[in-house]
Amino acid sequence: MARPEHATAPANSLTLFYLTWAKRRPDAVATALHRDDTREVDRPMTSNRKTCVVMFSGGRDSSLAAVRLYRQGYSLFLVTVTSDHLVGIPSVRRRLDEFRVHLGMKATWLHVVQPASFASTLTSQHKTCLPCHTAYSGLGVRLALDNDAGAVAFGYTIYQSSWLEQTPQGIEILRNRLRTKDLHLLLPVHDLSSRAHAINELQQAGLSPAALEQKCLAQQFNSSLEPSIATAELERWDTALAATFRLAERTRVTILQRVTL
Repeated sequence: MARPEHATAPANSLTLFYLTWAKRRPDAVATALHRDDTREVDRPMTSNRKTCVVMFSGGRDSSLAAVRLYRQGYSLFLVTVTSDHLVGIPSVRRRLDEFRVHLGMKATWLHVVQPASFASTLTSQHKTCLPCHTAYSGLGVRLALDNDAGAVAFGYTIYQSSWLEQTPQGIEILRNRLRTKDLHLLLPVHDLSSRAHAINELQQAGLSPAALEQKCLAQQFNSSLEPSIATAELERWDTALAATFRLAERTRVTILQRVTL
């Protein structure tokens, strides 16, 4: 779930990508580019379902997402995914200890195994993080269903928006697919404009500015794709999310640890 914050695609490549997408999906792009994702946090939930599943790596952005949601009164399930290419669970536990000591946070941490069937719904010749984010999204759906949660949250930010899943187009695809399961997508730290901004807010909360997350052995840098290829990748992701969410309805998640903070 971790990635270097400094790795970004060239601005001209991103511009071409947006234009290519806009020609093919003008309605979706218009919605994505003009939506203020920070407002999703204030959206009223139905019944008493102000419960949220947070896809939680322990890194800066997902940690701040958890902090902001907790301060807004959400009941949180913090979900950390384990797979054969993610290492460093002790760092995640250190972040959880910080939550207890400095914030008195009340939440449930779930350390789960990534189902192989989820990631296999998306295959590509291009190296991106979309297969893993397909699996994370499927886990979010399954655990939201299991815990009567009304939303799934990610630590997506503006300053990481060159990663395909965090582009306006990728976000809109994920949001629309979650809606088919009656779930909101929450992006509580989408307004973060830089790594420095994230570090400053962590320090103000009494938390370590380090990225206390598992390290990914498979994807170290963001791939810069041609706009047409990036658009095609996202269209495949849309199809893969639909398939994964169907699988999620009948998949039992393996929980390695369940800890109440």
